[in-house]
Amino acid sequence: MSITALGIDVGKAKLYVCLMSGKHYQAAAVFENMEEGHHQLEQWLVEQAALSAHVCLEATGQYGYRVAYHLHHLGYCVSIVNPTRIKGFAVSLMQRSKSDHIDAKVIAQFCVALEPERWQPPLEEQQNLQELMRRLSPIESILHQEKNREAWANRVCNVVCVRSQKTKIISSTKPQQQPTEVYS
Repeated sequence: MSITALGIDVGKAKLYVCLMSGKHYQAAAVFENMEEGHHQLEQWLVEQAALSAHVCLEATGQYGYRVAYHLHHLGYCVSIVNPTRIKGFAVSLMQRSKSDHIDAKVIAQFCVALEPERWQPPLEEQQNLQELMRRLSPIESILHQEKNREAWANRVCNVVCVRSQKTKIISSTKPQQQPTEVYS
């Protein structure tokens, strides 16, 4: 049985989509990667009579999850795949040219050929924890940088303080010379 597959190449601002029915190209389009664009994609799938399409996209982090959640919520089978697998598949097809439209088609072909497993969105608690962990990592990095800066500043300050103290010690141990009177 041939499946209808929707390949989505996800970018920060755009979604490039390619719809395939079995091994046959059906249609392609571009949508904004924001809520309005997701609703337009939903309407486009209805117009294409692709209500049971298997949706496949690369794991691109935060940019792809919004559309994945949206389509999953509508009842579509959604697969989020490691980009290395898709790249390997493209190499096996001897696909050398690269563009967002071609990437969307390769993702759809990958979905038809390998029928990747269905993605299950994490529970709300897991999502919250993942978001906190995503935010914690850069904060820890900044904290580490600040500790390094502080250590460097302390080293510089210690050198200056030690020099200042040595100067005071040397000055205090020097015999005080009295001005000598010169008589002619």
